[in-house]
Amino acid sequence: RLGIVVYSTLSAVECPLQYDAGALLRCIEGMVYTGGWTNTLQGLLDAGAELQAHSDSSRIRAIEVITDGRAQLFPNDPFTTVYARQAAEREKARGVIVLAIGVGSGIDAEELEAMASEPKAKHWTTMGSFDSLSQLSEAMSGSCVPEIPDSWDSSPSPETSSSPTPYPSASPSAGPSPTPRPSASPSPRLGLSPSPSGACVDSAPYDVMLVVDRSGSIGRSNWEEVVKYMKDRVRRTAFTDASGIRLGIVVYSTLSAVECPLQYDAGALLRCIEGMVYTGGWTNTLQGLLDAGAELQAHSDSSRIRAIEVITDGRAQLFPNDPFTTVYARQAAEREKARGVIVLAIGVGSGIDAEELEAMASEPKAKHWTTMGSFDSLSQLSEAMSGSCVPEIPDSWDSSPSPETSSSPTPYPSASPSAGPSPTPRPSASPSPRLGLSPSPSGACVDSAPYDVMLVVDRSGSIGRSNWEEVVKYMKDRVRRTAFTDASGIRLGIVVY
Repeated sequence: RLGIVVYSTLSAVECPLQYDAGALLRCIEGMVYTGGWTNTLQGLLDAGAELQAHSDSSRIRAIEVITDGRAQLFPNDPFTTVYARQAAEREKARGVIVLAIGVGSGIDAEELEAMASEPKAKHWTTMGSFDSLSQLSEAMSGSCVPEIPDSWDSSPSPETSSSPTPYPSASPSAGPSPTPRPSASPSPRLGLSPSPSGACVDSAPYDVMLVVDRSGSIGRSNWEEVVKYMKDRVRRTAFTDASGIRLGIVVYSTLSAVECPLQYDAGALLRCIEGMVYTGGWTNTLQGLLDAGAELQAHSDSSRIRAIEVITDGRAQLFPNDPFTTVYARQAAEREKARGVIVLAIGVGSGIDAEELEAMASEPKAKHWTTMGSFDSLSQLSEAMSGSCVPEIPDSWDSSPSPETSSSPTPYPSASPSAGPSPTPRPSASPSPRLGLSPSPSGACVDSAPYDVMLVVDRSGSIGRSNWEEVVKYMKDRVRRTAFTDASGIRLGIVVY
């Protein structure tokens, strides 16, 4: 089976892991070139999550990264390459094979080799131009497992500094001033009618994804208040079974993760929250929204009320004076609202961006965004929200937006990749059996386990539209050359970033 993740500044599982060649080709045909930075890190995380959700250790699992540059999200970014390597190490520790393919003169050979599985000679390579991708696809089609074949002759291109083309300069529209939360009488919505006793009549079951900020500006003591809030929300929720209320939690800073999948087991949720670790970092509200939306898409549907509740203490940003992430966070919220998902936005402290919160929130705004001066107030909000028939800020909650100030989050500590040994040239080597596979004289594979491959494909600004067409050709060729059969055979998926 094969799947595809495509990435630039953002990352997405464009083609879920599958074995339907026609569906994969149509998926690739529909991909759009975006440009942007080189978020190899999130591409790896998305591919790993797809394999964890839809594959297991009984199958050979592989992630194949195709990129033209070093992982980075802003000029001279020292962090993203470090965390991309760590993400690759985590996948390898889970038994996933990682292949790294660099194209062009802007690649970072050291990064590619660090990400690749052992033996390095079979799992990383470079080529001078995107035209060579079709030759690599042909060479790899004869392999029994996902690897660079010994017949492929390549020497790493000279490493140069690549300056990616970011998204065009963008800043959020000033728009109207944030709307103060008025005192309003309850009004029926989404088919719900409050009864005099406060119970809900004809209430559809609902699924809520909490999207919780754990960036550096929050601090450890305030993080404890956030943990208390999450636990209190669980304890005050009337869980029953799969047909009733369910809750899941995404936690984010520079990175984002679905820490607690959507569920109705209060005990499991409390244990999940107890195991959360405070990380610090930047404020990647964008990826938090994307992860929450993906969880709802995968495990909920329009027959249920669906909500995303964002709790943050600052503006969405991934580097100092970042003008992009807040714009794309608002766009991600708009996409969720267009799918019928309710978005609540809760800001805490003096560093919040009231305009961003209001822009993300659903209509009517008065019921879907609020602010509070300190994290201590979260427990009061949890109590106030517990009486609501649907996920919303109750009319009884009295809050005025805190003054908007510029928040400077505490990023990860300064880090740069270890120099380590020089990249190993790809030697000429005789084939050696691995993973229980033995090449026969005819080239067929004996005792071959089925395998799942996630292509992780760079579409950043430094690639350009003409080279992107070569990447598209490569993906299509990989699909056409793969011997798909059924769900028990080879599968492929694609992450694009």
